[in-house]
Amino acid sequence: NDNLGYAVGKEGTITKTTDGGNTWKGISIDPSAELKSIFFVDESTGWTVSANGKIFNTTNGGTTWNEQYSNSITTFSSVWFTDENNGRAYGGVLHVTNNGGKTWNQKYTIGCTEAVDFSNGKLGFAVGGGGTIGKTEDGGETWKTFPSFRNSFWGGRFESIFFINENIG
Repeated sequence: NDNLGYAVGKEGTITKTTDGGNTWKGISIDPSAELKSIFFVDESTGWTVSANGKIFNTTNGGTTWNEQYSNSITTFSSVWFTDENNGRAYGGVLHVTNNGGKTWNQKYTIGCTEAVDFSNGKLGFAVGGGGTIGKTEDGGETWKTFPSFRNSFWGGRFESIFFINENIG
């Protein structure tokens, strides 16, 4: 839907547009939460994550949100799903669900990971300090690391990664 969009931020704020960004309506789902990422699999079902270790879910297009998971030592930075059941949330370690977020299991990625992106349910990449790049082809169960891209000019710390599809990132 080209007209539907969301943005998240501090004090648990979620804003939504239904007219292509001309107007926005916001709600606060948790005043203590700094929301970092939001992802929808369709117009009704979505998740958002917070820097204070919480995962929230909606099944009604963002009208109401329910806390699904809380871990005060986790600082979530991103969330994404391949369908309504299979998702990943990243916050220092990878958290994986295969039941829509009813349960979340932690998985090891690579050392000093800053960001993770999955192009499908199995293929994913992680980046981090020291110029580290990692790749998984089994949904995060195992990781292959690539040689460091560190140099003296930029210090070798990757902060973000994004793949358009399985081959282009």
